[in-house]
Amino acid sequence: MPGTGYDRDAERIGLNLSRVQRRLGLAVFVVSILLGMLLASWAKSEGALITGKGAAKDGNSVLIGSLELRLFGIDAPERDQECKRADGKPWSCGFEATRALR
Repeated sequence: MPGTGYDRDAERIGLNLSRVQRRLGLAVFVVSILLGMLLASWAKSEGALITGKGAAKDGNSVLIGSLELRLFGIDAPERDQECKRADGKPWSCGFEATRALR
């Protein structure tokens, strides 16, 4: 019916809502957004901030104070590891990896 705010097509798919239902829906939406923001903020704060002077332990580890941090996705030789060149001669690949991280 024109001019009444009532729509038969909207009724058919369940969209004719009362004023109270619209306000309740809006309130639920706003609370959901705020809750999502709160949870995202909480999850972000779970990763503690680590500060201090860092030192390379080896090619994929850093020491900050007494805390050892392993670098994700890095596979480097250990500090004392020796590797062989193509000609068979040994070289200090672990020392070089540590030096490169420094």
